[in-house]
Amino acid sequence: MSFVNSASVANLVIDVSMSHRQFQQYKENIETHDKHENLTVGTKQVADDNGNTVDQPV
Repeated sequence: MSFVNSASVANLVIDVSMSHRQFQQYKENIETHDKHENLTVGTKQVADDNGNTVDQPV
């Protein structure tokens, strides 16, 4: 998987636009939930405060 900076080069584009009239009609039923996930895909070598090399999750 890779992310792109332009819709013109994306292989999937999802349009979630809504007109003001549609929003007014459905705003009473809109619920939002924030979801967060911490993922570690590897580590990198960094120096700690004492100058020791340690692994840091990335």
